[in-house]
Amino acid sequence: MSAKDTNGNQSPRDDPVVQQTEWTSATNHASSSRTHELIETGSRRLEFRSKMRSSVFYTVLVLIGVGVPGITLWAHRTGELPETSRVAKLIVLALAIAVIGAIWVYRLSAPILFDKQIGFFWKGHRSPRKVSDRRQLKKCAKLEDIHALQLLQNFNMMKDSPSFTSYELNVVLEDGRRINVTNHGDRAHTVKSAKTLSVFLDRPVWNALGIKEADQYRTKFRIET
Repeated sequence: MSAKDTNGNQSPRDDPVVQQTEWTSATNHASSSRTHELIETGSRRLEFRSKMRSSVFYTVLVLIGVGVPGITLWAHRTGELPETSRVAKLIVLALAIAVIGAIWVYRLSAPILFDKQIGFFWKGHRSPRKVSDRRQLKKCAKLEDIHALQLLQNFNMMKDSPSFTSYELNVVLEDGRRINVTNHGDRAHTVKSAKTLSVFLDRPVWNALGIKEADQYRTKFRIET
């Protein structure tokens, strides 16, 4: 028998979409520090913009990766680095750093937009207006198809750096599919962003933050509107 609230209505927890939705992380990417700021760019548009500090860090990696090979080759020609094998190793390492930095600069600069004017949410450099078949865009959905916002927390085990907890914000679609919005270590900002989006979209927040056991997220999450 379905649970009822105090007014005799069916509890939102009995929503069938809750049962269709996964309650594990929707992304493999996480950052220990905040990566984006939520900005209102118009009365009908919200945008997550990359924090300058994050972009600068990875841009510096690109510059180091591009600059080191030139300096290394110059040093080799002047006789400072006589071993060809050492030169090759330094160049390969520097180029690898440049590639990693470039990937992160590209990823962080990707727009994350909720736009009522065209009726879409998307995450990426390609706008729904610029593609003939929107099914090509994996991280895109009509605003009307967003059913709820989901908050999860993840403990990230790291090999070469301190482990950390990240706080994940996802949109949940009517069919239970999810699209990750952000996943970083600033809990307060993630909660605030979820509340702002909840008002903007008129959708509830399914808040599983603070629940210790991940297998209890589905049954113990809080519904916030």
